[in-house]
Amino acid sequence: MALGNVLDGGDQQYVALKDETNTWRVLNTWHNDLKLLDADSDIPDNSEAVTVLSEGQFIALIKEAAVQGVLSNATFTNNTDELDSKIEEQSKTISDLKLQLEKVNNSEPPKSEHYALRVKAMDTLKEMFIASETTYLSKE
Repeated sequence: MALGNVLDGGDQQYVALKDETNTWRVLNTWHNDLKLLDADSDIPDNSEAVTVLSEGQFIALIKEAAVQGVLSNATFTNNTDELDSKIEEQSKTISDLKLQLEKVNNSEPPKSEHYALRVKAMDTLKEMFIASETTYLSKE
């Protein structure tokens, strides 16, 4: 079976690959040249289906795409349903955590028995002070 027939009509028209010499090759998987090759054949660099770019050329292309705003909405996956599902799941988790945080912020911290005894002692001291001041002021 011809390679082009296997690749033709696939989801992704262009595939990029960087080799060990930092040379980028971009393959047009829908190109008719690929129909002439067997599935086991190597695709030569001089094929019209292949665009060869040096590392510098590739970086210049990406920089210009960024300047033009082409990359601002770029997606690098064909499976947006999976991403939408993850986003929805994470949004629900965030909402749940916000609710928990709000409950914690609005609730009183748990008070120990020791704390209650200290409050009672301070209230007693305050009442004793007020009583002694009232007695002192009434004598004057």
